[in-house]
Amino acid sequence: MPRPIIGVTGGELTAERQKKQHAMRSALHAAGCVPVLLRPGESVDALHRVHGIVFPGGGDIDPRRYGAEPETEPRDVEPEREEFEVELARGAVQQGVPVLGVCLGLQVLTVALGGTLVQHLDGHEQTTHEVRLDPGSMIARIVGAATIETNSNHHQAPNDIPALLTATGRTTDGVIEAVEGPGFTIGVGWHPETLNDEPSARLLEAFTQAATQHAMRKQTQPREP
Repeated sequence: MPRPIIGVTGGELTAERQKKQHAMRSALHAAGCVPVLLRPGESVDALHRVHGIVFPGGGDIDPRRYGAEPETEPRDVEPEREEFEVELARGAVQQGVPVLGVCLGLQVLTVALGGTLVQHLDGHEQTTHEVRLDPGSMIARIVGAATIETNSNHHQAPNDIPALLTATGRTTDGVIEAVEGPGFTIGVGWHPETLNDEPSARLLEAFTQAATQHAMRKQTQPREP
């Protein structure tokens, strides 16, 4: 079976963004994927040409997206990227496309499916902390542990969890750091692409396996006339 094609979303492609996303593309390639960039301007039809989607890190989501007024000034909001990723996340979950949300991607999943965010957290930027995983969760089975040490560089986090998602990982201070949903839908608040540890490798490998299985299912589906 050929390597699965993974769409990696983001905003306007700049030299700085290319550098930041190099770690994600390298990690996905090492896990057995072929990463391709998806950018605003493409529609949800992009899902037809990939076998999985990664929503990577970035700035903030404008609280008005989920019906709230800003409590603090949002950081590095990209309206076009936000619109594109929210629409794509909804479509991916509806169509059963494997999804991995990372940092901002966790927040995108939450908002796309009807949830809200904590607009500002202290103590979760440029640090590491322990995340406790629900022992019965998919992510705990994947990484083979009930607690993991993660990196953290965010100040927003899920608040109200939508019906399609379940909170499956929290820090010791109660911040939601992992969610999961239908099929292979996982969002994490940390950056597995830069941790270079066994739990991160297992998570990326499991995502690759899910994308490979999705590719095989697509091959057996009759083509539309």
